[in-house]
Amino acid sequence: MPTDELYLPPLILFGGLGLSFLVMLIHLFWRESERRSVVLTELNDTLNYHLEEERSLRQTNEKIMEFSRDLLCSISPGGRFLTVSPASEAVLGYAPEELRGQHYNLLLLPEDRDSTVEEVRKLAAGQSNRASGFRTRLRHRDGYTVTVSWTAEWSKEDNALFCVGRDISDELVAETLSRERDQFFSLSPDMFCIVDLNSHFFEVNNTFVKTLGYTREQLIGTSYLEIVHTDDHQKVNDAVQSLTEGEDVQNLFIRAIDTTHNEHWLQINAILSGDDLIYVVARDITESLETQERLRRSEALLSIAEKTAMIGGWTVEIPSGKVAWTPVMFDIFEVPQGEEPDLDAGLSLYTDDSRETLSAAIDLCTRTGIPFDEEVQFRTSSGRIRWGRAIGHGVKNENGEIVRLQGGFQDITASRQAMDQIKRYAERQATIFESITDAFFTVDKDWRFTYVNRRSEELLHKTRDELLGHSLWEIFPAAIGTEFDEMYTRAMETGESVSFEGYYAPLDNWLEISAYPSEEGLAVYYRSIRERKEAQWKLEETLKELERSNRELQDFAFVASHDLQEPLRKIRAFSDRLLVKSDKLGPDERDYLERMQSAAARMQSLIMDLLSYSRITTRAKPFETCDTEAILRGVLQDMETAISAEQASIQVSPLPSIFGDATQLRQVFQNLISNSIKFHEPGKVPEIMIYPEAIGQDCWTLVVSDNGIGFDEKYAEKIFHPFQRL
Repeated sequence: MPTDELYLPPLILFGGLGLSFLVMLIHLFWRESERRSVVLTELNDTLNYHLEEERSLRQTNEKIMEFSRDLLCSISPGGRFLTVSPASEAVLGYAPEELRGQHYNLLLLPEDRDSTVEEVRKLAAGQSNRASGFRTRLRHRDGYTVTVSWTAEWSKEDNALFCVGRDISDELVAETLSRERDQFFSLSPDMFCIVDLNSHFFEVNNTFVKTLGYTREQLIGTSYLEIVHTDDHQKVNDAVQSLTEGEDVQNLFIRAIDTTHNEHWLQINAILSGDDLIYVVARDITESLETQERLRRSEALLSIAEKTAMIGGWTVEIPSGKVAWTPVMFDIFEVPQGEEPDLDAGLSLYTDDSRETLSAAIDLCTRTGIPFDEEVQFRTSSGRIRWGRAIGHGVKNENGEIVRLQGGFQDITASRQAMDQIKRYAERQATIFESITDAFFTVDKDWRFTYVNRRSEELLHKTRDELLGHSLWEIFPAAIGTEFDEMYTRAMETGESVSFEGYYAPLDNWLEISAYPSEEGLAVYYRSIRERKEAQWKLEETLKELERSNRELQDFAFVASHDLQEPLRKIRAFSDRLLVKSDKLGPDERDYLERMQSAAARMQSLIMDLLSYSRITTRAKPFETCDTEAILRGVLQDMETAISAEQASIQVSPLPSIFGDATQLRQVFQNLISNSIKFHEPGKVPEIMIYPEAIGQDCWTLVVSDNGIGFDEKYAEKIFHPFQRL
């Protein structure tokens, strides 16, 4: 077919196919459009549903926030309110719009801010999922405090803290009241119990248990009649009957028996509650009744005591000035019984100065109610001047007005005289303490100076003003831990006096101290012994020097006993040989020889005496109890030849024992008796008496008397010096 000719069938075929494809394509798009329309409709319906739900939920939330009594709010990370429920006005006094945008510190008390910030930080950081029961105290618009318990949770999506708060202020008050009620019930000094109408214990408090000695388990569920005295059962039953009839029980007195079968008098008040329980308050008045009985027995004794102590009572009515006296007042003022003076006449009984003092005190007490206590001088109706103590106070009526003055009056003349005497004694004692050469001070139980004499001021280098009222250890801290601290504390704690010597470096002084404890504290006498210590140190040096001298004396004794005597022995030996050949010598040579031998003998005797003297100190023995008579008998036996030669008469009385060195005592007896025999008047027989005098518990005097030539008393000091002849 030529190219310029159209072939109709293929064209129709392809046209139909194209049309069919176009129709199919249109149908496909229509179906897709229809499906999308359905999907969009469904989405629209779902969206409308959710919007409706959200609107409903929002309305519900708004209603919840509007009608909820709890405080609902949301808070930004910066601590500012985003939303606040209307309950804020009821709880805090602020409308929601007043709080939105405000920081919560506007409401939060400063004391709770740190803990609140920490709790919010934990929630925001995820350390805590939810805070429940967290309490804060908020300030109400009217100024009072509201306690709120919070439940809070942090929303990461909203970046905010959502909180629900409940006002628990009333609950806290109720908890406090409940706790205080329980504490009062438990800790009250009165006995509390609850019983039912069947006489069984329902509850008891601690005081009830302690008073009667029963345990709580022993009482609960048992009948109270088991512990009530049988004689009082009827009283109790009558009281229960009165309660059931609507009357309260007041001041019912019954006896209860404790676990040791002792009786306790109880004063009972009781009421019946609406739940048919009887609430009972009881007080143990056993001691009170016993006290009242003792008081009644003492009233008679008090009356006697008033007369003995001269204490009277008085009243003055205001404003009439009418006076009433007890019987002793008449005796004190020597006024006839029943003739009370009025106020002005009574005041005229006092001396001028005392009348002025007492009048001013009465006037002040009448106007202000201030009590008074004055020592006054008065004149009895017989003219005797006495001292008294007037005490008074005001008595007010129900309106608080002073309508009467009442008080006591005591004759204190004797005590006043005693106090004056004590005062004079104290003054004399102070004079003595000021005049004694010893230093003296006193401290109280707290170591505070209470008295310091003049000598103490000198030794302590402190004035009275610097010491009195101040602590010993604060003024002299260097004494802490020394013997002063130890000995003073021992005296204070044991109540026994102590004496000691001590050196106090800050004062550079040695002190000799005697401390005497008393109920008031400690009295300390002390003196400076620095000079004595220095003398003692010098004495010690002297003793050391004496020891050195004794050693030298021992050396000399050795020389005297050996070296010095050897030449003398040779002199005497050669002179003896010459005397044997004296017939060949002339008279003068024999005289010289005899004189030389006599001088050598005296020299040897002198050396022996010196040696004996040195042995007194260098060979002394320890002291012991010695038989004086036995020592004397030994001496007389040794000197028997000398005694017989001079025909001496020696009379010896019984002699006590003596504590000493027997060897030196023997030497004393020998020297004394030898002198008595040697130095006597020519042609006169020596008479010697040895006897004791002034025999005491610790000492006695040995007397050796003779009829010898004696010596001039002016040489008495020289008689005991070595190598002296009078």
